[in-house]
Amino acid sequence: MKILLVTPFYKPYLGGVERVVSELATEFLKQGHSVAILTTPYSFPRTFHKDWKDKENVEGLEVFRLRPLPRFALPFFATPLTFFSPFKIWSILVQFQPEVVIYFGDKWFVGNFLVKLLSNKEIKHLWCPVFHDLTLFKQWLRPINWLFGKMVQNTAVVSEVERNKVSRSYMVNKSKISIIPWGVSASIVGAERALPLKKGVANILAVGRISKHKGQLWLVEVFLEAVQKTSQKCQLILVGGVEDVDVYGQIVKLANGQIIIDTNADDLNLAEYYQNSDIFALFPEYESFGLVFLEAMSYGLPVLTHNVGALPEVLKEGAVLVEKFDKEQAVLEMVKMVNDAGHRKTLGEKGKRFVENNYSWSKCANSIIDLVVGAGSPRP
Repeated sequence: MKILLVTPFYKPYLGGVERVVSELATEFLKQGHSVAILTTPYSFPRTFHKDWKDKENVEGLEVFRLRPLPRFALPFFATPLTFFSPFKIWSILVQFQPEVVIYFGDKWFVGNFLVKLLSNKEIKHLWCPVFHDLTLFKQWLRPINWLFGKMVQNTAVVSEVERNKVSRSYMVNKSKISIIPWGVSASIVGAERALPLKKGVANILAVGRISKHKGQLWLVEVFLEAVQKTSQKCQLILVGGVEDVDVYGQIVKLANGQIIIDTNADDLNLAEYYQNSDIFALFPEYESFGLVFLEAMSYGLPVLTHNVGALPEVLKEGAVLVEKFDKEQAVLEMVKMVNDAGHRKTLGEKGKRFVENNYSWSKCANSIIDLVVGAGSPRP
């Protein structure tokens, strides 16, 4: 089967959704399918790369990049609000001849609509919205994605929480929405550069683009209180690019020798961080799934977070969830994890087993294929 994955951003840029696209594409290849990626020459948010090729082979995948018209993207929206050549999209569809098209995200509506409208009637279409709560400024996305949700045959989400939000926000009938959790895989690799991990110190890791909604600033505040009460030395490591420069600036002001910020980690570095850290902690404002938490658990890391979004639904083992933004409780649990290695080990082992038993890319890929070819059915 020929499968085209449509996403606004892709490698060399690698965020959370881009890792999902990469892992899923790799799994499809393993199963004998032909896979291509249709994307743009932008990295998040709206950074144009003129040196990225229009077409290239990346890790066995054909990657097509659509040149924007014009190159300049409006500065108030993270996904590039610009136009793309319908003729170019049509030519890619003719060249690759996909049997299935899978759309990732609810923000790149220009690309989504053009691909759908230019596809022949035999192609199966699946939409994965990767939903986040709509701010007041983004309410205009409701009618756009309501229409797109009606145009595709099926919609897939990763949790019951996301299912309810997509149904309510975009008026998609729940009978048309399937829950297909993403997979998780732990890669055993070595880093290409020295990382700021210390032996004899409890390394607390947080992974995600530095921003208000990811909650790193609140995490730093919790850490600064907890570190005064721990009997074991510890340090906090924030790994991820900068999305919100104001939040980043505030964190830098608070940072000391016990807070490390790494904005340049690649895949190899990230795997090394997971392998050699002791605790994973993050307190986002919202999560529709929480892939980084499951990734951390796949490496045997105990997780500390709070009760928001789908996290209680997803993190059923190996994690401690405090009440939403309860700083006192978060500090107490962080101190306990830092001081008690046995507690960390027990949680980590439970979480690792839980992920191995419940989240795999092969299961995710099989569920998608079953759905789009009609062997499966949307959740009632």
